Amino acid sequence: MCRWLQAKGLDLGVVNRNGHSALHKAAVKGQRTVCEWLLAPRSNAASSAALGDDLDATAAAGGGISGGGGLGLAQLRPDSDGNDPSTMARLAGFGALAAFLDTCTEQLQAEAKARDATRAETTGVAAEAAAVDVEGPCAKRVRNTSK
Repeated sequence: MCRWLQAKGLDLGVVNRNGHSALHKAAVKGQRTVCEWLLAPRSNAASSAALGDDLDATAAAGGGISGGGGLGLAQLRPDSDGNDPSTMARLAGFGALAAFLDTCTEQLQAEAKARDATRAETTGVAAEAAAVDVEGPCAKRVRNTSK
């Protein structure tokens, strides 16, 4: 369903006036597979297997979008009450999902820091390079959905 909505043009990155994204809603409902897909890169064809859908053939034929939702740090931010998706999952009793989302947040922050450091180095500004765990749990989120 998520892939179909995305293929129909739904902007998955929308945040409502309360600061809730699709990721907040999936987290509070304990929908780990949906959270994994929303955070998967759009070009990751393996993400469709996580949802068990068959849209990659359609996408490959030019009829849709391949991969996951492509969401990132903007959708992991706290809402107007100060609750990020991991907090919402934890409060709803989904501790394992909350831990997964915390790990994804940390990994995406590290990746952003590394990109900023690289940009600073290329512009001649001294900066410390940040270590990025590109094979961390969040990077494996689509391949390892049995947790």
